[in-house]
Amino acid sequence: MQTLASHTPHQTSRILKRLRQHGLIKKIGKIYRYYLTAFGRKITALALKLREMFVIPALRGILQT
Repeated sequence: MQTLASHTPHQTSRILKRLRQHGLIKKIGKIYRYYLTAFGRKITALALKLREMFVIPALRGILQT
C-alpha cells in the first residue's frame, strides 16, 4: 500500500486536487486537513469489496497454477 509520504510534494498536491475534483474528499476550513465525503466513503467501501471479492481470489488462482 502506498502512502502520500512516498510521493513528492508536487505529486501529493496533484493527488489531493484530483480527489477533491471528483468529490471524494473535502477540505476542512483553511487548514491542511481533509475528510472523506459520503460519496468518497461509498467509493472506498466499493473498492475494498471489489478487491476482497475479485482481485485477491484471482491472484490466488494465478499463483496456485
